[in-house]
Amino acid sequence: MYKLIRYSAAALLSLSMAAGGMITAYADEAADYSNVGPGFESPAPAADDTGSGTVIIRTDSDSQEQAAQEETAEQTQPEITFSTDEEAAMRAYNRSQEFGESVVYIGASAMRQDGTWTPSFVGDDTIHNRGDGWYSMQMILRNTLGNLIYRTYSSTTGWSPWVMNGAETAHLTDGSRVEAVQVRLAGVVSNDYDIYYCATLSDGTTLDWAHNGQTAGSMAEGKWLIGFRMTLVPKTTQFPYSTAKPLSAPAGTDGVQFNTGGLPTYKDGSGNPYTGWGWVNNQRYYFVNDQAVTGWQYIDGYKYFFDDYGMLVSDLRNILGDAGPYMLKINRVTDTVTVYAQDGANGYILPVVSFVATTGDDTPEGTFQIPEKYRWRLMFGDVYTQYAMRITGSYMLHSVIFNQQDKYSLDASTYNNLGVGRSHGCTRLKTGEMKWVYDNCPVGTTVIIYDSEINGPFEAPVLDATIPADQNYDPTDPTVPEAVAAMEAAAAAQAQQTAQAINDAQAAAQAQQAVPMPSEPIN
Repeated sequence: MYKLIRYSAAALLSLSMAAGGMITAYADEAADYSNVGPGFESPAPAADDTGSGTVIIRTDSDSQEQAAQEETAEQTQPEITFSTDEEAAMRAYNRSQEFGESVVYIGASAMRQDGTWTPSFVGDDTIHNRGDGWYSMQMILRNTLGNLIYRTYSSTTGWSPWVMNGAETAHLTDGSRVEAVQVRLAGVVSNDYDIYYCATLSDGTTLDWAHNGQTAGSMAEGKWLIGFRMTLVPKTTQFPYSTAKPLSAPAGTDGVQFNTGGLPTYKDGSGNPYTGWGWVNNQRYYFVNDQAVTGWQYIDGYKYFFDDYGMLVSDLRNILGDAGPYMLKINRVTDTVTVYAQDGANGYILPVVSFVATTGDDTPEGTFQIPEKYRWRLMFGDVYTQYAMRITGSYMLHSVIFNQQDKYSLDASTYNNLGVGRSHGCTRLKTGEMKWVYDNCPVGTTVIIYDSEINGPFEAPVLDATIPADQNYDPTDPTVPEAVAAMEAAAAAQAQQTAQAINDAQAAAQAQQAVPMPSEPIN
């Protein structure tokens, strides 16, 4: 029930004025969420869903060419605005019915000053509050897998923490309004789409489009958002609209800058020196007085490591070697398991790696010690798991599900639903990641299970790709030859891609001594 409580505020408006339907949830549950707003986390398609979303993008048998034609046609239509909440809610309902299960779109709404939510906006309609600003936002992806990650900015409070998948951004309570927004994608959806978005300001200016984590809106100019549009664009499609000026700010741009022969720097849109985190899509940096840091750093109560290019290293297993004993933290809200190592007398403040997981409504909350471990374990429903570690009672940390005590009997759906499905209360990991935990965390290891919309020291991990429904082995299992060959090829491709991205950034910086964030992410 903790996820229902988490999003109870979203039920205030959203589609309460429109007819409701049934959302089919992953795993073993289905529920009526007709009165819940866009913030309610359900990965499955919703006939009554909410959203300010994207253009119509076909994901069925339509060709990419047809999708691109529909996209362009949709974007050239006038922006849709509404004079009443009832009108907006009915349009959102009708559009979500139109989209059904074949269209990838985003649901979103905004919080008014009185704490109520605007109706939802669907299909490239402009999010608005009838000419006024707003104080918080929610967004959620529909009909696809992956994370939608976003945050808001005001001059009095700065950037809110990143939240994702329907969570509410920090609510502004000082009378200021949202002035700028950043949005990015992670996981399966980011393989196929880029996200573009643009802002309309309180002085009536409609800015150009930002994309993939860039800043859209205004900074330090006394302006705020009164309109916001988003669209998912297939990576095979050329975006046809201007991206020249998505931000109105004294510095002209906001974000990470790449410089010839040196580390990245940060240019804050306000023009002030910047100390804090910076992102290039999903790559993370930390800056002190505009300069990227490297090596070991103590930040926000954690000890991090940054490589020679200033990028945060979010998997330290190869760097630290055997750094046990470890502590495990399981975040039930973000479906994440994070491994921590000790930093001497400072305690467990050194995050080592985070894994995407599946938890359940019955996953217990609290602090536990692992009492026993099993190489294979028969589970409820006559299925098996590998590398099982008991947490408490009947609740375990274990691999994805196998139909037999055989590594070639994988239930592929339990792999593909990591991070979105629901378990009966155990916590599931990919087999390769679970094997590492099993091998490195002995009986007696502390496990802390908790709830937070903030993932923790690292970004919330997400499934990068799904596997075919008939695949009978886990692609991360180091004991399966086919998986080992695929992982080695993927690692080589990743290294080549990273090297090429760095070369491209340096070449661009050589042509222009400091450039805004690159169009493509550095992976």
